[in-house]
Amino acid sequence: MILRLSKKRKNFYPIFALIIFVSFALYLPVFAVGQGEISVETNLDKSIITIGDRVHYTLLVTHSPDVLVEMPATGVNLGQFEIQDYQISEPEEIDDMIVESVTYRISVYEVGKFLIPPVMVRYSLPPDSTVHEMQSEESAIQVESVKPSEAEDIQDIKAPMMVPPDYSLYYWLGLLACLFLAIVVAIYIYMKKFRKIDAPPLFAPPPPRPSHEIAYQALNELERSDLLESGEIKAFYIEISLIIRSYLGGRYEIDTLEMTTEELFRALDKAYDIEESHVDMIRKFSDGCDLVKFAKLIPQDKVNKGMIPNARQIIDETKRTFINMTAVHERKPHALTETETEASG
Repeated sequence: MILRLSKKRKNFYPIFALIIFVSFALYLPVFAVGQGEISVETNLDKSIITIGDRVHYTLLVTHSPDVLVEMPATGVNLGQFEIQDYQISEPEEIDDMIVESVTYRISVYEVGKFLIPPVMVRYSLPPDSTVHEMQSEESAIQVESVKPSEAEDIQDIKAPMMVPPDYSLYYWLGLLACLFLAIVVAIYIYMKKFRKIDAPPLFAPPPPRPSHEIAYQALNELERSDLLESGEIKAFYIEISLIIRSYLGGRYEIDTLEMTTEELFRALDKAYDIEESHVDMIRKFSDGCDLVKFAKLIPQDKVNKGMIPNARQIIDETKRTFINMTAVHERKPHALTETETEASG
């Protein structure tokens, strides 16, 4: 009897140790909850829109307090959708988790089914500085045209209605014409009989302002505006591009405002007083503006703030300088020396 009991105890110890190990392995994730957790979600307020409608696209990041998240802002790529505005919300704490979000107001001007590509979110787990990445899922939006059947307020055109002629307008016009003719005749008679010979003006009218002064003033006004602070990135690039084009038109006497980008640079290549380095500098500036105006690129803040200094550099290096010739014209002829007298004789 004693031998049988001792054998049962020896078989029980391994089974008991296995039960303890399995229980510890099952409960270990419970202790790790809340450490290094992160999830990325997206939300659309509308999935079917018509051309030109605005859609609110929200990126929602939920993470534990020990995760450091870098939220995307202006540099995010949303495919063919144009970002008109965005708003970053303050972080909130919900059920021991931190919730951060950014909402983009976007729009598209074509018909069809469009996909918003995944958005990349970068994060790290301090004190480890390694940067990890997590991306959201794609989102689909169907864009439809406005159907004629939806325009219920459009009615058929009414038949034309005959209006009786009114000749009073012609009477007044004839009276005004006679009065104007009488005034012109009176002025002519007065100028012919009583006008005195006027002396020429003492001072010539001031010359027109140089194009670089006008451009400097326009850049100063643009710098004082709040286009960048209010998120009007495209409007800022349109304005600064117009300023430089107007300056180049006045400086090199070409109609830049009616030209395409390639026509502009063909005209600049023909200008006699522009250097090749200046053309390259202007082309780099123009390409940066065109990417924002037509390719819907949203540059970084430091690039936006550097556009006005770049524009001033273009003006500084290409503006026309005037040589004061007053001293040359006012220089008196010197007395001939004896050698010069003999040579002239």
